[in-house]
Amino acid sequence: MAVREGALKWSLLRAAQFHEFAAQTIDRGSLGPVVMVPKAPIRPVSAREVAEELVRLAEGAPAGRAPDLTGPRDERLVDMVRAVLRAQGSRRPAFEIALPGGMGAAMAAGRMRGDETARRGTLTFSEWLARS
Repeated sequence: MAVREGALKWSLLRAAQFHEFAAQTIDRGSLGPVVMVPKAPIRPVSAREVAEELVRLAEGAPAGRAPDLTGPRDERLVDMVRAVLRAQGSRRPAFEIALPGGMGAAMAAGRMRGDETARRGTLTFSEWLARS
């Protein structure tokens, strides 16, 4: 709010979770041999595509609130985590859990996906994982 109401012109880009979010979830959600994954339908985006958009915005005139940037398709976080585990050669089980509170409810409802006005990147999670 302070930026929006300040004297300087600005640009702001909100982006969905990066593809790397699945591996971060494994690191943070490991409980012994299992991985606990928050229930979260998301629309993950390539970090490279976000970086390219940030550069484009930085090199242009201040744009204010730019359209959100999300990935090309919906994914379930638990499916992404399982795919990363398989790619790592791991047979660890991953379980989807509903987190309590407002943040957990927002995640489970898919509010982290952006809305219909969001721009969509082109690199899918499965394409990214195959390249990684």
